[in-house]
Amino acid sequence: MNIKYKNFKIIKNENFIIFKINDFLNHDQYNLLSKCFNKFKVSDIFHKDNLKYSISSNDEMFEKLQNIPEVYNLIQEIREKTLNIILKKLFFHIWKARYFSLNILFKLILSILGFKNVFKSQIEMSYIKNNGLIEPHLDGKKKLLSLMLYFPDKLENEKFDKFQKKIGTNFIINSTKLKKNIHLKSSKEKEVFHKNTKRNVKLEFEPLILFGFIKNDLSWHEVEKINIHPDYIRKSINLNYLI
Repeated sequence: MNIKYKNFKIIKNENFIIFKINDFLNHDQYNLLSKCFNKFKVSDIFHKDNLKYSISSNDEMFEKLQNIPEVYNLIQEIREKTLNIILKKLFFHIWKARYFSLNILFKLILSILGFKNVFKSQIEMSYIKNNGLIEPHLDGKKKLLSLMLYFPDKLENEKFDKFQKKIGTNFIINSTKLKKNIHLKSSKEKEVFHKNTKRNVKLEFEPLILFGFIKNDLSWHEVEKINIHPDYIRKSINLNYLI
């Protein structure tokens, strides 16, 4: 299956890099991945936080997808080829985010040359129920970059559909630095934090597009509280690369 990489674009580069690849998947590939979500019942998923349920490629449950060769092969292609393309396009920015570490430089070069498993990868299937959210956070120090594919529902109600387009990841341009990956949960923490916020960059929750960002000490992001209809579930596939 051929994945398209030509429509690569940097969305913002203030504080950290946010990028996207338009028409990353064709409709057949997209529909194939979309059906994956029906293979799992949300009630069976163990990982849960703020009405967010997730399945990781490290979980036994994820092995169900290996029984569907077309799906598994497509996921593996995305997992392996996409990193190489992004490293070539954003080499300097990724190295800069790691303070020009010689160790990271060496790993970047090895990965671009085709050596496998230089960087670890983890796939997450994410389900966030109505009224769910993800608080502002930075991600762990080992995170190199993250990629997101969104799977919006086909909503006949125009009002619901309008709201759905606004539930993409919200990136926060803020100068606050933390040594630990802490999610800001209390209203007081959020109030202090948002005093330093310059502005937000919100991704539209659109299909077929691959979104991503390079993790650094200022890559604050969140998913704001979802309020569409009682049975709504926000679905995405997230691909994380780790040092």
